[in-house]
Amino acid sequence: MPAPNVLFKMKGAHCPERWAFIRLAPQAGFGSVPVEQLRSEDAAFAFCTECSCKVDYTSGSTTAVKKHMQRFHMEVLLKAKQAKEEAKALKAKRQLENCYNMVPATSKRQPVAVTSDQQDYSNGLAAKWVAQSMRPLTIVEDP
Repeated sequence: MPAPNVLFKMKGAHCPERWAFIRLAPQAGFGSVPVEQLRSEDAAFAFCTECSCKVDYTSGSTTAVKKHMQRFHMEVLLKAKQAKEEAKALKAKRQLENCYNMVPATSKRQPVAVTSDQQDYSNGLAAKWVAQSMRPLTIVEDP
């Protein structure tokens, strides 16, 4: 299907990754309205610019857009999900580092000499705690 003359972006989408290639085509009576003023209620249908196909769309119902993206452009959705998770992890890491850096230097603990018997006992306690509380093993990896 050839692309319509006028296409506009969905405004305020909750899942912007679903709208990576999808644009809305205005209804017949909205051809003279500037693109900036068009809203999702003014759309006749959605159009995928990547595979040049018409996608059913009614205002407030994005199920057809979601299904189209899942069926034909799943890699875009997966990349967006991975990017969100990485950004979330980076934000958490930054917050943790900032909290640690705000602690005054005098209150930071100093290393203490530990005998091998004490270390073995501590390792055993940590192993029991991990096993009994079903914690992931990543918490006991060496830095």
